[in-house]
Amino acid sequence: MPRRVSMAKPQPIVKPLPGSVSKLKCLILTVAQQKGGVGKTTWARILAEYFSLVRQVRVLLIDLDPQCSLSQRFILMERDPLVEDGVLPPIHPEYDPETEKDWNGRSPITNIFMGLPVLPYNTHLPLVDVLPGHASMLQEVVKQRPEELKEKVLNRLREFLRGRDVQEEYDVIVIDTPPSRNPLTQSALRASSHVLMPMEPEVQAVEGLVHMLAFWRSEQRLRNKDDRLELVGVLPNKCRKVALHEQILEAMRANPALSPHILPFEVGLRVAYSESDHPEARPKSVLQLAASDDSRREAAVVCRHIEGRVFGNVTD
Repeated sequence: MPRRVSMAKPQPIVKPLPGSVSKLKCLILTVAQQKGGVGKTTWARILAEYFSLVRQVRVLLIDLDPQCSLSQRFILMERDPLVEDGVLPPIHPEYDPETEKDWNGRSPITNIFMGLPVLPYNTHLPLVDVLPGHASMLQEVVKQRPEELKEKVLNRLREFLRGRDVQEEYDVIVIDTPPSRNPLTQSALRASSHVLMPMEPEVQAVEGLVHMLAFWRSEQRLRNKDDRLELVGVLPNKCRKVALHEQILEAMRANPALSPHILPFEVGLRVAYSESDHPEARPKSVLQLAASDDSRREAAVVCRHIEGRVFGNVTD
């Protein structure tokens, strides 16, 4: 069975977050969209940076996307020989091959689906740990036989993240998902208390959003009233001042089925967001740019609003 080992970290004075809308001590936020390239990984990363750097709370990041882009932003990954351009996590620094014979020393999130040990990795941010992806193993997880999916995949992440060890170790969990509605995304939604859906105002992205909203509703129907999967909202992202984007956003806000879910922002297509994704970026976070920087101010405003939606103190 998976196990959880506490990492040696300095214990900060943790600023209390506002009252939770869930019985969970540590809320679980999934960032999901069916269309790739809309900013899922970017906003999973920025939110983790916000909660750790600004709110000073403990964050666990989980990477379920076989591209492992989120993992590569926080730890030095290695090449996965089984997948072209794929990566896998390094040997965990706390692995002792002399005393631990039940695993190979790598600790990706997929270990929980395989019944292997799970030890989060420290990152460059003192309050952020990550359970990284593993390209080939993530692909194997979704190949489970249909009759085994529920037991081995769909409910397994929920059991792990809602267990006492993880709930007591962290204050917020943020999950990045693949750009699809496959069993990994379903597993993330089932584990979560909240979901955020970034969306670029492009035709294909809107189509993907409609399908992801349907996916959310189908998961919602499985929940009881004390265990809702709350939709934080749809975040318009990579917005440009061009006719197509303006028309799509206007049509979405006029659509009674979509308009209640759209957050009150249009996040620009900013160079600072893509630059901060680079491994050699200095500073590493857009939230560490100068206080007067427009990108930093925009990201902080969006993060504060999302925090309010998750923890129940919304202030527009």
